[in-house]
Amino acid sequence: MRRIAAATLILLASACATSNISRPDAYINRVWRVAAGSDIPAGAYYVFLAEGDVLITSPTGTPSLGRWRPSTNSSLDIFEEGQRYRTRIVELNDRTFVIEMENPGATTRIVFERVTGR
Repeated sequence: MRRIAAATLILLASACATSNISRPDAYINRVWRVAAGSDIPAGAYYVFLAEGDVLITSPTGTPSLGRWRPSTNSSLDIFEEGQRYRTRIVELNDRTFVIEMENPGATTRIVFERVTGR
């Protein structure tokens, strides 16, 4: 019994130590700007609305509307133009949101910075 309890504590401690997600829902209803260092051009804005819509703007293209839904605490599905993209949350805190989207042929890493009114 002690071994099971000790093993459980070790697993929980290691999971907490490696987590880069402060609150799984911290990205919802906030404005995020694509930052330099992403696999897509910087400057686009994303807003993940609580009811499941995602608003996407681009400095060079037409704004678009997609859908999203949580999959687990560390992943979500994003739907754009009828295509589903399984997406892993790599990092999430009050200032930074990093995701990796599974695209046909490659994974796209997007680094967001939170937009504030200040």
